[in-house]
Amino acid sequence: MSVVIIICNAKTYLYEVSLKLFSVSRVIMKQNLGKLDRIFRFTLAIWWLGPLAPWFAMPWANVLVAIIGWVALVESFIGWCGLHDWFGVNNRNQ
Repeated sequence: MSVVIIICNAKTYLYEVSLKLFSVSRVIMKQNLGKLDRIFRFTLAIWWLGPLAPWFAMPWANVLVAIIGWVALVESFIGWCGLHDWFGVNNRNQ
């Protein structure tokens, strides 16, 4: 399964494409992150993906920091967080 994210007119569409069944389903993702939350995530991502990122002796911890950094960067651009959606949190108006 591959996932394609398309952003247009303040709506984000998540297309899930199943290669086995050749089916495409569309899920509308509404923005649930506010301006301050997006700025915080962008700053965190730049810090954790940059040269001043925390470094640990265990390689898996460094990979985890990089993954969290990339997720935070993507979420800051699209304005949608899966955990916020799952728990029903909406910070859009803050």
